[in-house]
Amino acid sequence: MPPRRKKSTQKPKRAAQRKEAIHKRQGAVKGKSSGEASSSATKPETQPLSNVATLDLDVSYVGKLEPPPPPPKLPERKQWQLTGTKELPVGWNWDEPDLHNDDIEAQIERCHVRISENILPDTFRKKLVVYEERLVEKKELMKNHPGLSWAVIQRLEDLKGIRDWLEEEGDHLELKPIVEALMVAYKDGNLDIYTDLGLVTYWSKGKQISQPRPFDLQEYQAIAHEFRGDRAFWVEGLFGHSTPRIGQVLVTRANNIHGMIRDPTFQNEVDMSFALPLWGIQNSRGPHVVLPCTDDTGSDYSCLYYEDITDILDWYRTQNLIGYAPVAHITHVSLANGVRQLFAVVFLWINLHHPSQAGHPPMPSWDLIQCIVWTHPRSSYNRPARINGPWMRFKIYTASAPEGTPNMWLFDKKSGFIERVPTVRTAMHQRIMPHLAPRLN
Repeated sequence: MPPRRKKSTQKPKRAAQRKEAIHKRQGAVKGKSSGEASSSATKPETQPLSNVATLDLDVSYVGKLEPPPPPPKLPERKQWQLTGTKELPVGWNWDEPDLHNDDIEAQIERCHVRISENILPDTFRKKLVVYEERLVEKKELMKNHPGLSWAVIQRLEDLKGIRDWLEEEGDHLELKPIVEALMVAYKDGNLDIYTDLGLVTYWSKGKQISQPRPFDLQEYQAIAHEFRGDRAFWVEGLFGHSTPRIGQVLVTRANNIHGMIRDPTFQNEVDMSFALPLWGIQNSRGPHVVLPCTDDTGSDYSCLYYEDITDILDWYRTQNLIGYAPVAHITHVSLANGVRQLFAVVFLWINLHHPSQAGHPPMPSWDLIQCIVWTHPRSSYNRPARINGPWMRFKIYTASAPEGTPNMWLFDKKSGFIERVPTVRTAMHQRIMPHLAPRLN
């Protein structure tokens, strides 16, 4: 939900009516629900949605809303005496928890302090070299962009990389004009970083179509539907500009997941249900398909193949339905091996599949989530895995036990943990992990 407004005796009339406008139920097409239908269902589910005509897209919410709560404060600095010790003291951290990693100047100063205190001087000399190189790069970039904040300059560098990537890989989603328009807006001072305020801007076909405003999922669906959001569409500032993580480089396909939601059992991979919105029907969800996904606790996004999405679209057409995957943006993704890559992000519907329920997902509601699109051929040998993303951790209870297997138990209610999750003897904790044990022939 949008943040609370500042308490004020004078509020702009249109801004004061924004919440009411968001929840106006106009333009929704009624239809029989297929949310719990099997993959053979043909009738889409619809829900009320904001009408774009009621949205004050020309109104900027900068300074009109209470900002989100600030991030937790950094811990206080600790003093250490490490000279001449053979073991590191309890609580020692190789990083500096009281400093932000991107506070380059402060990190350099701390390195000098550590060296002068003779605390692991060789380690901090190496660290000092890295931060001094980053400082040179920062100063050079700021020299090339006088008058712009460091946050804006960093975003410009990201956008430059995205533009180059689109030129090399092909602009299939027609996003390059938007990226170039964003760069111009940032350089001219017409756009700023609003991450701390929780505000985003919408762009379509190379033009800005909204002033900074809080991100609202119903609004997004309405705007994406109005501006044909499957291409040439972008949400700038969505969930900030930090680099999301995907741990797919380190995951294994050998995990067994035992779901105790109405007592199903999953083997090897998690079966997730996916569906796409439909053209011509606001806030709609087409029939779902079931796809096996690797469970990755370190991923900030779900991940599907581009071929998965095109297959769903083709299947919809056989049922006289026209689906689409609304675009969110392109983002840098940090993989588990430290490599940063660019991927397109789309929105689609997700739920947990239940094999014993005749194809009916067990959860009472579907969720529209962000999803990374793998461009690798689905049949290639070096293909990445489909990833379910963080959805399960937000929606259901999960449990594991040190029983010598990678099993996981899933619950829709907290009850059942004691009865279902096995009790393990202490001796089991001392065993070598199965995949690390030597193989005897």
